[in-house]
Amino acid sequence: MSEVLDGAARLVPLRSPEAIAAEALRLLEDPAWRAELAHRSLQHAARFSWARTAELTEAVYRELVP
Repeated sequence: MSEVLDGAARLVPLRSPEAIAAEALRLLEDPAWRAELAHRSLQHAARFSWARTAELTEAVYRELVP
């Protein structure tokens, strides 16, 4: 998932309530960190669109179907 999130979110160990709680607490208590993650996530999301997905899908279809 780290390659998909590209720094726009924090990953915690699977099935670790302590790690999840620590990250949640950090977001609640650290407004600067919360704002930074919000900013990163909006920038990251802006790189994706349905139009771009359609273009890439069409390109694959054109490559596969002569």
